[in-house]
Amino acid sequence: MKPLRILTLVALLSGVGLAQHNVQVPVAPMPSDPLEPVNGGIVIPATPDQRLAAQQIIVKARDQYKLHAGGPFDLKLTFNATGRSRYEGPGTLEELSLGMNGSRWTAQLGSYSQTRIVGTMGLIYDDKPAGEIPMRLQQLREAVFSPIYASPQNAFIRTATVIVNNEELNCVLLTHSSGEPPTVQRRRWSETEWCVNAQSGLLRIASEAPGTYTTYDYTDSLHFHDYILPRNIKVSEGGTSVLDIRLESVTDPASLDRQQLTPAAGMKSGPVLQDAVHLFEPVFSNLNARPTVIRQVVVHATFGANGRVIESELAEASDPTLETAALDFASRYNYAVPTPPGAITRQSQVYLHINFFQAR
Repeated sequence: MKPLRILTLVALLSGVGLAQHNVQVPVAPMPSDPLEPVNGGIVIPATPDQRLAAQQIIVKARDQYKLHAGGPFDLKLTFNATGRSRYEGPGTLEELSLGMNGSRWTAQLGSYSQTRIVGTMGLIYDDKPAGEIPMRLQQLREAVFSPIYASPQNAFIRTATVIVNNEELNCVLLTHSSGEPPTVQRRRWSETEWCVNAQSGLLRIASEAPGTYTTYDYTDSLHFHDYILPRNIKVSEGGTSVLDIRLESVTDPASLDRQQLTPAAGMKSGPVLQDAVHLFEPVFSNLNARPTVIRQVVVHATFGANGRVIESELAEASDPTLETAALDFASRYNYAVPTPPGAITRQSQVYLHINFFQAR
């Protein structure tokens, strides 16, 4: 079971009281987004049984994406990446997993290609040790293999039942920290959101952060042992479609021979792809003025082992005039995961919540 992705606090949280001003600063609400399914009817589970029921919504949907925790498989998919990231265009990915014996995946995206072998001890070997993986490829792998993280037990949970395209969905909104009132009848900036079909329990919408939405279409779904997988997956960020994924097939491997996972000569260690973390940073427009509002901008970025940004793009902004400043802030931000000598390096996926404290 994968560990829960903790919402990391590195600075002031949005909406907290400022000691130097002795005030509670209101947070500007999320802007209207046609992809956001929850716009009211939000409740907080009041009893242990209600909380457990909300947790089970997540657990049941998550279990449909635990291919890596199951037995061997051979999955093939095609995709098209768009937007403004470094690598765009049509692509393919095939992953051969031999369960506990390791896996091998091969991906191609535009001018980028990579073959990666993951050994039994978690050792990683890349045939092209470029030191970084394209953001779109990291997004794709999360959307296909791990759209829901493991355990919601210690999180603050809110729920809502919504109708999207005549389909009833049960939505769970989860956060570990927020300065916004828990009773507010809209999604809060710090909440991660999953919506599942009320009858089947299958995941339909995953939103790691505001402005980032992944939708799952089970028309002509793939059935593999006990799994039901969507045929098509679409990822949008900042109001723009960035990934259109089609699962072509998932089958048992033609062979279980472990020699398939033997690293070829010249393959070298590559970075571990870290699950997403959320960081909160304040920016004060005037340190001598009393702030009257917090306007948040969410930037999605990947960071290398050296702590410097590799790629970044806008996810959501409460004020469009702050978008350029937020992207500039992200370009200068440093986020490094401590790596002991000899340990495998990591590439981190970060949702940087930049809180602009403004006096207006």
